[in-house]
Amino acid sequence: MSKLQFAHTHKDILQPIEATAVLLYKQGKINHDHVLIRIYDALYAYYRAINTNFPIPTPKFNTSLELSLYESIKEISQNHKPKTMLDCIMVLRKSAHLWNKEHGSRGYLNYISQFM
Repeated sequence: MSKLQFAHTHKDILQPIEATAVLLYKQGKINHDHVLIRIYDALYAYYRAINTNFPIPTPKFNTSLELSLYESIKEISQNHKPKTMLDCIMVLRKSAHLWNKEHGSRGYLNYISQFM
């Protein structure tokens, strides 16, 4: 499945996550991509643990906002299979890392903001 097909198939998962991130960015509560990268990394570890029956790691965040966003994303995903969520989080992580690397500390946030 191509990236575009994957995004279209799973837009019910991806869009609410990115829309929440954009809203917090526009409100000035998230100032750089690394906040989302930390959250995506923690979610990746969470869903990987569920998919492999390993103990779920305790996430380490710098702020209560990060923990709140992490928990909100987990709530969005309650009706989806853990494997699907792992795949979606992987796509989000790759995108965040790519846009951050190519366009700086707000590259990912600026990129996804275009579509919201």
